[in-house]
Amino acid sequence: MLQVDVMMNGDLYANGSKVDGGADGLLAIAQKARAANPEVRATIRADNDATHGRVMAVLDTLKQAGIAKIAFGVSTASPAPSSR
Repeated sequence: MLQVDVMMNGDLYANGSKVDGGADGLLAIAQKARAANPEVRATIRADNDATHGRVMAVLDTLKQAGIAKIAFGVSTASPAPSSR
């Protein structure tokens, strides 16, 4: 499983770790995941304020890596810290 989070500022995270190098960095991670498991599934989660174009670029990068099983998930906001 490969989970990609798209943040509103354009940052990408793969399986919880920040992706360096933008699309090229994500491509390398996706290719490695596919090499380890040709049937790997990817989930894209995007912040509500992430641009449509950025999400589509991630989708294209995953397809370029040969990942065919792609789903979209819901990203929920972290709860506000308690004021106690």
